[in-house]
Amino acid sequence: MVNLVRGAFSPLFDRLTGAGGGVPDDALLDSSGLRLSLGRDLERLFNSTSRLTLSEFLESELSVLDFGLPDFRELRPRSEQERSLLAAVIGKALDAFESRLDMVQVSVDLGGGIPPQVTVAIEGAVRLGSQLRRVDFQVDVMPGAATTLDAA
Repeated sequence: MVNLVRGAFSPLFDRLTGAGGGVPDDALLDSSGLRLSLGRDLERLFNSTSRLTLSEFLESELSVLDFGLPDFRELRPRSEQERSLLAAVIGKALDAFESRLDMVQVSVDLGGGIPPQVTVAIEGAVRLGSQLRRVDFQVDVMPGAATTLDAA
C-alpha cells in the first residue's frame, strides 16, 4: 500500500541547528512551516558572501564552497542591465543552493532612498506532499544585510 505524504520533510540544517524549537528527524512541515523554513534559508543565502566574483559565479559549476551571493556592491542598481545581471546571479544561486524551489523567477527592483533600496522578488513553486504550491518572497537588500519578507 502506498502512503501519500501530506507535508515536506524538514531540512537537515533545521534539524541540526534546532531551528523552529528543535525538529525531530521524521518531522513533516506543513505549508506554513515550509514557508518559514524557505524564508530562513533565503536569509542565510542572501546574508552569506560567496568567495567568487560576479563573473566567476555565473561561469562556474557551483559547489557548497561557493555558498552565498557574490559581492554585488559594485553594481549600480539604477541600470536595467545590472539589475538583470543581479537577477541572473540570484537565480543561479537559488538553483544551486535551494533545491526545494522549482520554476523560479527573480526580478530586481529599485526603491527610493540614499543609497537606493534594492528589492528582490522571488516567485516559484515548492513541493508539499504530492502537490506543487506557489510561493512568493520579497527580499529587501540593504548594505550588509538582507531581510526576507513573506509575500504570499
